[in-house]
Order: sequence, then structure tokens, then C-alpha cells
Amino acid sequence: MRNISSKILIFLLFLSVLTDCRCFRKPKDVSDRADESEKKANDISKFHSDPAIRDMVFGTRFSEIARRFGDTVFEQTYTLEISSGKQKIELTNKDLIEQAKNGDYHIKVDNSAGKIMEVYYIDKKLYVSMDGRKFFLHADDLVEARAKKEGIYSQVNTFLKTYSVFIKFVPDGEEERDGIRFIRFRTEINSKPEKSEALRLYSLEEINGYVLIDRRSGGLVSADIKGIIKYEKESKKALSKFSIRSDIYKSKVPFLFKLPEVGTEPQKLRIEKDLLERLEKMEENFGTEKEEDQEDPNR
Repeated sequence: MRNISSKILIFLLFLSVLTDCRCFRKPKDVSDRADESEKKANDISKFHSDPAIRDMVFGTRFSEIARRFGDTVFEQTYTLEISSGKQKIELTNKDLIEQAKNGDYHIKVDNSAGKIMEVYYIDKKLYVSMDGRKFFLHADDLVEARAKKEGIYSQVNTFLKTYSVFIKFVPDGEEERDGIRFIRFRTEINSKPEKSEALRLYSLEEINGYVLIDRRSGGLVSADIKGIIKYEKESKKALSKFSIRSDIYKSKVPFLFKLPEVGTEPQKLRIEKDLLERLEKMEENFGTEKEEDQEDPNR
């Protein structure tokens, strides 16, 4: 039973945190972004019926949406509870992005495992703390380092894109926030999902909530969704209860970040170093277990 719980935790958590490689892509040409923005404005209403439009929405970057708000706040809480028999695992992750109109930003990530990551990007310099107290000047490539902000934002997008085959998005009118109107879609179970081989052992048992999409940028600005995903293989079963709440909104006051106190020597740190190392080990174990599951039982 413990192996089943571990598999689902690894599968869901790893997909929601690491599989989205958009944050490492090179920025698109300005003319390409303009063409794409116009296309999004015309097609977002087809989000519920066109898989290509859904992929486009889930691929929209935080920086594109933030232009609509100026000084922008992104808050996200993600909870995952996995149970199999008497085994239970629970994980809660809280993310915060505060971005000033000039592009400076502050990131804070806190989770139930007691791991804290805090980042400031001020005047084209990146300052990183892995405990929320001691900061170091980040010596990695700044283009890659700034992209970590996109990685934080994209977690919900990655989760929804991965499991969108199970979800039916239903048009539910419009909603206005900060003087901007967004398209709203409520979520229901898709009774006839076209599963890929990777998802053949999974099913969506419950889902309730909605998403808000910005018509102009084509980005996801809000999600409030709860549901249950079931894993079932022969007599082995496990349930994953998830809760996702994320919002992008305009700050009530302009951001002016203060330089943190920095260590004496620059350090080359991966922003998610600790989490990345643990998940890579989990992924290796998951891959090994998956291969064992597929071996001939009569061997």
C-alpha cells in the first residue's frame, strides 16, 4: 500500500512542480507575442471546446498577465491528501509573488514540510534565501533565475493541463475584478475522457470549482477547485484529494522592495535546490517501480 501512495504522490507532485519546462524557454519575439495576443482575444471563448486553446491558456506566462495589472500580486495555496488503506500523506504548499511595475519582484514559497524559499529580484540582481532569513546573491544565469517566477506561477496550469482530459469546462459568464472583465468557466467531470497510456489507471471521482481567464492576455488569473482523483490497479486503490486556490490581482499600493541583508560571499544556488533533489530521487524510485510493475509476472 505504501508503494501505491508513494507513486501517486510522486506523480501528482512532480507533474505539478517540475514537468513544466516553459520557464526555460527563450522569450518570444515581440511581434510574435502581439500576433498571439490578438489570436487569444478572439479565441478564449472556445477554451471549453478547443484543446489547442486550452494549451495556449495553460502556456501563458505570468509576465504577460501582469502587464494588465501594473503592480501585481499572485497568491496560491495547493493542498494534496493521498490515502491508501491506513496510509495517508498530506502536503500543503503556499506561494506568493509580488511584482512591481518596473519588473522587480519578491517570491516566497512555504510548505508543510517546513521548507521556505524566499527570493528578491531588485535592480537586476537576484537574492535568494532557503530559510527565509539568510540571503545570498544568486550567481546563476539571471535569465534562468528570473524564469523561476514563471515556474511558481505555472504549477496550477501544469496540474490542470495534465488532468484536463478528465475535466469538462463549462462557460459560466463573465466576472469583473480590478476593472477588468474575465471569462469564467466552471468545472465538471468529463464522462467520456480520452485517456493517454500514462493516465489509464487514473480517474476523476469528484470536482467542483471554476477558473477565470483574461480575455486579452489569454492567461489563467484565478482558480478555485477541489476534487478527488482515484488510482486503481487490480486490487490496489488510492485516493488523492486536492484543493487549488490561486489569484492574480492588482496591488493596492506600489511595490518598493528593500534590499535584504546579504551574506559575505556570493553563492551559486538553485532556487528550488532542496525540493529538486528530493523529487529527483522520488522520480528515480517511481520509474524503477513502474518498470517492475510492467515486468512479466511469470518471469
